[in-house]
Amino acid sequence: MSEPEQKLEERFIKDGEANTSDNVIFKGKENQRRKRPLTFVSEGVSDVASQKKKEEEQQTRYENERQRRNRKTLQDQLRANAIKKQRQFKQQVKKRESFNRLNKQELDYFQKIRKDEDKKENELKDYLDDKLGDFEVKKKLMGNNQDNITSSSIKKPSNVSIGVVKKKKHKKIGVSIKKLDSK
Repeated sequence: MSEPEQKLEERFIKDGEANTSDNVIFKGKENQRRKRPLTFVSEGVSDVASQKKKEEEQQTRYENERQRRNRKTLQDQLRANAIKKQRQFKQQVKKRESFNRLNKQELDYFQKIRKDEDKKENELKDYLDDKLGDFEVKKKLMGNNQDNITSSSIKKPSNVSIGVVKKKKHKKIGVSIKKLDSK
């Protein structure tokens, strides 16, 4: 080791401090940074592990500071949460209704079937209306001819009663069984 490097090591050992750049001395209310002389690392003497550790610490400090500066307001956070919940709800509804959802071709097919059924039903209704009209016309013509026939010629049922029909009670038959001895 060269003389300047030995002096630096002795200095750090005397102070009882690790090789960090963030040592702060608290005197009263003011914070002061201790000024350190620049240290140069010779080509063959380098501590990679401590350098990586320092870089990671600096990176985490930088990230924390960046996050603190970019912090959202409460209103923005609430708005973002509401939007997120709305999206989740829409996804749940879509997932739940996807079972019954029809594509355009299926929908057209079912509408075509419904139109055919309606068409057949309307044709049947028109047919029945036409036949009912013909029947009414024939009934009127027959009604005029039957006015000439006397009402006495029409037989009326004689013993027809409208009302409650009662069941007949069944008689019980007594049966006894005798045993036969087979000797």
